[in-house]
Amino acid sequence: MSERTSASGVHRVPDVWLEWDDLTLIVDAKYKRHFEELQRVKWGRTDEEVRAQHRQDLLQVLAYANLARTKRVVALLAYPCTLATWESVKDRHRLIHQAELAVGARSIELWLTAFPMNSSVERVAQPLVQRIRNLLDRR
Repeated sequence: MSERTSASGVHRVPDVWLEWDDLTLIVDAKYKRHFEELQRVKWGRTDEEVRAQHRQDLLQVLAYANLARTKRVVALLAYPCTLATWESVKDRHRLIHQAELAVGARSIELWLTAFPMNSSVERVAQPLVQRIRNLLDRR
């Protein structure tokens, strides 16, 4: 998450905002171990503080999505994880968790993914880049 400071205080902005005529892609990187925790423990058994922080992350990225002017919005939360976790979810085809919300005539897709911080960018970015290319092809 990026922050800008102004005279009135701190303003949070997403890390990436890409906009086409009919589609907005918003990426917000988080530096919390939520993805690891959610892979190990079911939601109902996750620590309440972790659940509250995760809900806050979701609300924040959905607030960003609400600011988009396009009919279709993809809001992506990206969390760090270990290389072993990343390989495991990739092998199980669970690298990107996805939900879709219909808001009037608009569509908001919420994506949740993770990136290992100790691997090559080319290797870990490839599945996400492919998913984004597929997204753009469907426009």
